Amino acid sequence: MSDPDLDLAQNLIIPPEFNNKRQRDDESVQWNEKTQSLLKSFEGKQLSNSRSIASIAQLIGPEVWLEQETNDIAQRLLDSTEFSIELIRSILEDYVKPIFLANPHPQVNLNTGRILPKLAGGSLASIDYYQEQNWKGQPGVANVVSWCIRHIPENGYEQVWHLLIPPLMILIDDYQAAYKLRGALLALDLLENVPVTILKRTGISKLLLTALSKAYTSLHDDLSPDLIRTITPIILRLIDKTTEPNSEQRFDQIFHILGDHIIGSVWVFSNQEKDTIEASMEVLPSLIHNLGIGTVRYLKALIPQCVHCITLNENVPRTPALEKASLKALVALIQECEPRMDRWKDRKEREMRANGESWWLKYSPHYPKLARVFLMMNTH
Repeated sequence: MSDPDLDLAQNLIIPPEFNNKRQRDDESVQWNEKTQSLLKSFEGKQLSNSRSIASIAQLIGPEVWLEQETNDIAQRLLDSTEFSIELIRSILEDYVKPIFLANPHPQVNLNTGRILPKLAGGSLASIDYYQEQNWKGQPGVANVVSWCIRHIPENGYEQVWHLLIPPLMILIDDYQAAYKLRGALLALDLLENVPVTILKRTGISKLLLTALSKAYTSLHDDLSPDLIRTITPIILRLIDKTTEPNSEQRFDQIFHILGDHIIGSVWVFSNQEKDTIEASMEVLPSLIHNLGIGTVRYLKALIPQCVHCITLNENVPRTPALEKASLKALVALIQECEPRMDRWKDRKEREMRANGESWWLKYSPHYPKLARVFLMMNTH
């Protein structure tokens, strides 16, 4: 007699080619309909097999080929399932680990989940592990890892750390923006509940910061703006969790993101890509407010860039979204750095005032905070 749990696992197969889909099509619609019918046949039943639970967990995620109804039915099935750290360990050990085993991350010890003192496999290891990435033929595996992370009790991370970190780091450090983005969302899941002690003790906090920061070099990609918007608050969350308030370490890490990555990378190498620049402007206020008056270190770069993005220029049209994001960044700069902005009065006053009347008329009815920028400009 067949095991219903195993039957479910064997039938819930996601076609490998779904990994390359960027929008829903007839094939994915038909697959979702078939999958929903199969899932509904198991509603009300208690699932116990780790393989079947993993098969359902792969259907809970943000992928474009997943319909919301499929996601919801899968979520209901797992919500009614009893789980334990032993079950999560079994899923990670028996389902997730074999998928990634052929491509170990060169900086992670597979037995402990700790950072390695040097690259495993030598100087070319960081290139070698990009070869034959068979795990990319499993479109839902990141969702399984996400489900496991969100259900690990705070005292259970020690038991599964060596199983959790390798796939997480492989995703974040992938050269393709889509996988890097998915890995970043897994990191966000992790930061919600993981004890800071294990992050620091294993060296993974440092490795995570380095890997997440690489996203600012993934430019000239359709997903680059999404990466910048997603990665920045996650990095700030990581820094907040692993450093002391007002410490030199905290400021140095945020300075590194703003100075080396936003100003030194995004603005230098993507200065003609409006969507990417817009995304960088959107994340500026959070970086500025975290640095406070310390932001004055970069005023020479920040003010000209913000003003450039709102300067009226018929030859280089601006989008309303970029204009508003740049104005909001100026608001944050003025709020945090006003005592040190007198030197900019003569240098930029003409440009700011020239645009001020136009922007006041355009935005003051809907964005009072932005409108106040021009009042501040006129009083500096």
